[in-house]
Amino acid sequence: MKQFVYDLIIIGAGPSGVYSAIHATDNAKVLLIDKNKEIMKKFIQTGAGHCNITNNIALDQLVDNMLYSKKFMYSAFSLYGPKQILEFCAKHRIDTYQVENSTKIKITCNNTTFIKKMNQIIESKDNIDLKLDCAIKSVHIVDDLYVIKDQNNELYYSKALMIATGGLSYPRTGSTGDGYKFALSLNHTLLRTYPMGLGIVINDQFKITSNLQGTPFSNVIGSIIDCETNKVLVSEKGELMIAHFGMGGTLIRRLSGYVSYHNQSKLKLRLAWLSEQAVLDELKQHKTLKKCFSALPNKFIEFIYQLSNLSFDQQTANLSKAQTKLLIKYLTNFEFEVVGVNNPDLAISTGGGVNFAELNPKSMESKYHPNLYFIGEVVGVSPKTGGFNLSVCYATALAAITHFNNNFSKEKEIE
Repeated sequence: MKQFVYDLIIIGAGPSGVYSAIHATDNAKVLLIDKNKEIMKKFIQTGAGHCNITNNIALDQLVDNMLYSKKFMYSAFSLYGPKQILEFCAKHRIDTYQVENSTKIKITCNNTTFIKKMNQIIESKDNIDLKLDCAIKSVHIVDDLYVIKDQNNELYYSKALMIATGGLSYPRTGSTGDGYKFALSLNHTLLRTYPMGLGIVINDQFKITSNLQGTPFSNVIGSIIDCETNKVLVSEKGELMIAHFGMGGTLIRRLSGYVSYHNQSKLKLRLAWLSEQAVLDELKQHKTLKKCFSALPNKFIEFIYQLSNLSFDQQTANLSKAQTKLLIKYLTNFEFEVVGVNNPDLAISTGGGVNFAELNPKSMESKYHPNLYFIGEVVGVSPKTGGFNLSVCYATALAAITHFNNNFSKEKEIE
C-alpha cells in the first residue's frame, strides 16, 4: 500500500514548532508531532506564568543578547523581530504590555491561556494534523523523503522536515536532547551544550551568604573574569539576590551561561554596587558613615563597614586613605572565586546545540540536506535569559517556514 507523504513534518510542538505550523501555507499538508500529551509543555513555566514574549529593543541590541552567534542571527532577527511577534499577538487578540522601567514585553494573559489560544489556531487549520504523546525514535532519508519512526515503530513520510525539539533544560517537560541525536544521524555536528539561566556558586571566604542571604539589590554591575588572563569575559547590569549557595537574580542568570561555558577555567565574579565616583560623592556629602549609602540595604552597608574595619559613627573626614580605598574596593570591585553554577538540572535554557555554521542563516535550512530545517532552542545560538530564547524561537521558525512556503509555492507552479 502506498504511504501517505506529508509536505512537512515538524518534530516538537514547543513555541518554534507551533509557530511554524501555524504559519505554514494552507495548501501544504503538515504533521506536528510531540512526545508530550499537550503542546508547549515547557512554555507554561516561563516568565513566572506570564512569559516575556519579546523585548522592545533595536536590532543591534537584540543580536547582542546572543552569547556566541551574533552574526548568524542577524538575518533572521532583521526580518522577524519584536515587531512581527507583536503583530502576530495583535492579529490573534493576545494583549501585551511593556514592563515598567524595562525593555521586556509580556503577555497580559497567563501562559495557560496563551497555549489554549495556540491550540485553537491549530485546530482551525484543516491542513495541520497534530499528533501528541508520540516519541520519535529515529529520522532517516530514503529516496529524497524524510522517514520518521515513532516509539511504536510506525513510520511517517515527508518531503520536508523541521526539527524543533528544544534543548536539555527542564527534561521533565520533554526536553531531553532528542534533536541532537537526530542532527548527528543526519551528519550534522554539535556545539558543546551547557546549562544557562542559573545561580552562581561562590567560594564565600567573606561569609556574605550566611550574613546576607535573601538580600535583594537593583542596578548592580556583574562581571565574569578569567583569572589566568584577568580578562573580563562579560559584564551585565541588573537585579541581584544573595542566596544560600552564592548569588542569584536576573543579573546572575544572564552571567551563568558564561560560567557554564568556561567551566574548565578558573573564574571570578566581580560585583559593583556603586561606581567609585558615587562612593566618593557620598563620603563628601555626609559627615558620618551612618548617613552614607542610604540607597543600599542597611544590613549590607553594616557588613561592608565590618569588612573595612569601620563603624557607623565614624566621621567621613577622618577616614584614612587606606580605609577609603578598602571601602571603595568592596563597594565597586568586590570579587568572589566562582565554584560553578547552582543545580544544572534546573537550567532555564540550554546553550550550544546544532552547529549554526551548518545552517543557512536566512532560512535555517541544512547546508547538507535540502528541505531539512532546525529551529528554536535546538540550534546552538545560546540566547541570554529575559525573553531572548523565545525571540530566537519565533525568528528561526518564521525564517524556516517562509523558506518552506516559498519552495512549496514554486513546486506547485511547476506541477
